[in-house]
Amino acid sequence: MLLAENEKMTVTQMSKFTKVTRANLYRAVSEMVSEGLLLKPEVRVKGNYVEKFYRLNESMFGSVDSAEQRKSLDTLSSEDSVTMIRSIFEALSVQYRILAEQVNSADAEERARVANFVKGGRGIFTYGSLTDSQYKHFLGELVKTNERISRQSAKNKKRGENTVIITAFPQFKLKKTT
Repeated sequence: MLLAENEKMTVTQMSKFTKVTRANLYRAVSEMVSEGLLLKPEVRVKGNYVEKFYRLNESMFGSVDSAEQRKSLDTLSSEDSVTMIRSIFEALSVQYRILAEQVNSADAEERARVANFVKGGRGIFTYGSLTDSQYKHFLGELVKTNERISRQSAKNKKRGENTVIITAFPQFKLKKTT
């Protein structure tokens, strides 16, 4: 989201905004570059100082046909899948920190606007667990909705002003330790 709003940023700029250490961001950014979520950085040299500007790889978000995206994901090895999943969760973690910081740093007028937005039923915060059949149905509906919205968005080049983050993921079955 931060990169979507600002097009390109250095890790230092991201760190100042998110209050996440540069070391943690460098690791997450490096993994996202490796996974193709971010483009390789644009490097600018200013004397002895090197700046690396990162951008979202927009072809990875929304403009890729979901069936093609699914095929690509299905070809990953187990280890590559785990790396990709971890990178996505780390990116979501940073996104949630950014959103929390935006709430924290908003002025009174903006806080009131957002509060009214949520009170008006336009904000959803939910968590739950589903059976396998409910989960399969939910994902099917979500895919259909996403495809319909993606088609509409492709026609309308206007940038959206609302954030939607949906994570649907199976629970890990952890082994009990004795």
